[in-house]
Amino acid sequence: MRKNGFTIIEVLAVVAIIAVLASIIIVRTGTARRKSYDAAIQSGLGEVRNAAELYYNSNVTYQGVCDETNTTLSDEDDFGRIKNFVSEYNGPEGVIGCKNDSTSYAVISSLNTEDCWCVDSEGNAKEITLGGAANCREKLTTTVCP
Repeated sequence: MRKNGFTIIEVLAVVAIIAVLASIIIVRTGTARRKSYDAAIQSGLGEVRNAAELYYNSNVTYQGVCDETNTTLSDEDDFGRIKNFVSEYNGPEGVIGCKNDSTSYAVISSLNTEDCWCVDSEGNAKEITLGGAANCREKLTTTVCP
């Protein structure tokens, strides 16, 4: 007489299939999350461009876009808000670099895809490959995106 039900082998096979499918979904959502964070960083750095132009129109200089040490984005005005936003989403290094003088600026941030995104006063907005640099700040040596 045969009993109705599943054997242990059948149950284990179904659990194994579900585990494989779940792992595929988890990997894909992680990739999508990193890409969405990178899009947020790019948007935030686009806002830097808008804020810098407003700042320049009011002060006739870009000095003030970066902090006093000329290494990261200023905490003043809209720059502080944008810096906090980008810091929430930027890559594992969490680097925001900045260079400015009276007539130009460039801001760079690490991405979650292990590269960098840079915007500058010349209208550049582009992805920068790290190459041999330890972090994005090392790539930014002038007030123009590399």
